[in-house]
Amino acid sequence: MDLTTLESVTRLLALDLDEMDAETKAQIAAKIIEISVRACGYCNRTFQRQERTSYHDGGGRYLYLPELPVQAVTEVLWAPDWDWEAATVYDTADYSLISGGMMGFRWGLWPWGDKSIRVRSTGGYDPAPAMGADPPEGYVPIPSDLEGAVCRQVAYEWRRRNDDGIRSVSLPDGTINKLDVGEWLESVEQTLKRYRIRPG
Repeated sequence: MDLTTLESVTRLLALDLDEMDAETKAQIAAKIIEISVRACGYCNRTFQRQERTSYHDGGGRYLYLPELPVQAVTEVLWAPDWDWEAATVYDTADYSLISGGMMGFRWGLWPWGDKSIRVRSTGGYDPAPAMGADPPEGYVPIPSDLEGAVCRQVAYEWRRRNDDGIRSVSLPDGTINKLDVGEWLESVEQTLKRYRIRPG
């Protein structure tokens, strides 16, 4: 899923989208896809809203669902021997979804077992609607700080598309040193860290 839009990037670059040729649009769109994929890899998540199945260790007070925000939990099973066909099925009255993707168990600690609890849940964000279109019912937008960070990174890399890897440029009156900022701009990386989840 694209984490920013062509409209946002061209606005930041102070370019007129209506006057832009198709090749330039395609190149910026490709850069948006590339950086969105990199951001998902860095954060260990996909961000797009969809149903997911996750497995959790029992014995603790809370389960932590992997993709936020969580819109719904559709199934919770407990199978200490991983025999999901014969698993204990928990009713919605047995657990509650708490902020931050935490799930609490009504009866205290979740039943014990390594990866013995299987949860089906729907979580994540919706892609931005097409320009001029109204968002669908139940639309969950990409957070503005995340969208803005990806937009800044796309704009930064687009402006420097012809000097990748160059650290200095020799000119008649001297040399300009260019700092290699690494994979991410510092402010972008700080934002991505807020959305990063632990693998596994």
